[in-house]
Amino acid sequence: MLERWNRVALIVPDVWRDPGMADWQSPFTDASRALGSGGEVRGGGAGAVFGRYAMHFVFTDDEIEWLPICDTEGLVLVLWLTWICTQFPGSISGARFRMWCDNQSFTNAVNARRSNAPTLAFLLGVLHDLQARFSFDIRVDYVRSEDNVAADAVSRQDWGRFYEYMESIGFSPSDVLWVPVQEDLRSCWSSKLRSMRILQGRLTERQKQE
Repeated sequence: MLERWNRVALIVPDVWRDPGMADWQSPFTDASRALGSGGEVRGGGAGAVFGRYAMHFVFTDDEIEWLPICDTEGLVLVLWLTWICTQFPGSISGARFRMWCDNQSFTNAVNARRSNAPTLAFLLGVLHDLQARFSFDIRVDYVRSEDNVAADAVSRQDWGRFYEYMESIGFSPSDVLWVPVQEDLRSCWSSKLRSMRILQGRLTERQKQE
């Protein structure tokens, strides 16, 4: 029985599920923002895919205002992995996954298994708890947004590109099952992340004044 975990060692086979070779077996997640001509944020969305299951939601104005893209990327990933672990633990337990992300800060944090940013450290804590309880491991590879086709298309509500991709890996539109967003959990974690960023901003401003 695992009583303590150093957040590094995991007992799983050293065989990795690569998203480029087993699209239907690997989780995909992405967060995106829509920018205006002047660079202002006009909106943003989240996308997640695992086999025939998919999730989409639109970020709130508060999330867009206070959370940088590295935080929203991490929020979507831990929400999606939490849902997978809860609903289909057998599909993830004992496996190693390579995942894709178009944000270098979050990619580096996951692979280093630590971060000096309080928000990323919190998200990594959630991720590490899932890994310990369900015995799986992940690594994140940096890719361009357009290469993470399924999740990127969902996050941008580009449904034509999404369904075209799903058909290319063997899923017709009627095969895709949309998962309800975990609103209570998302609200709790999002609120905690915003509080951290607000406090961090105030401390930074105070240091500048001093």
